[in-house]
Amino acid sequence: MMRPLATLLLFLPLAACAREHDLRRAEIEAIDRARSAAIARYAQVRREFEVRNSVPRRLEFPGRGTVVVLECRLEGMPPEEAFWLKYTWINTTDHPVRQARVTLVLRDPASGRSRAEEMLLDPPLGGSFGRESSYTTFARVPLETVPVSGALAWGIEVQVRPPESAR
Repeated sequence: MMRPLATLLLFLPLAACAREHDLRRAEIEAIDRARSAAIARYAQVRREFEVRNSVPRRLEFPGRGTVVVLECRLEGMPPEEAFWLKYTWINTTDHPVRQARVTLVLRDPASGRSRAEEMLLDPPLGGSFGRESSYTTFARVPLETVPVSGALAWGIEVQVRPPESAR
């Protein structure tokens, strides 16, 4: 009689371990399903965003130059999504420009929340941008403060500073 009881007592911890293993496995599978669903939703949002934001796009800023948007997309993976923009600023003014300030504004139409990112474009060696000269760069803006959606709106603002001698 003692032998079956001892055997049963030996298997109880093993049964408890098996139950814990099953719980962990179920938890991991639930996390995997949630992550896969989030990635699928984000892929759909990226497709919607691409449809709404075809490039190249030319934006004119009279007296401040022209911005040509070369690439525009959402990138990254949940929960670290980002807005990515490659653009060229062209000095289409009738005077040299010492510095251009390009401000990228992201806005979620549903919530009204927005985020602005400012980039200073300086010519090399402290010179000036002559007429028709250009500067190509990119901006990557994390979307932690703006909800990720295919309807994400964005805009660009440009300010220029003339050379010191032109003031």
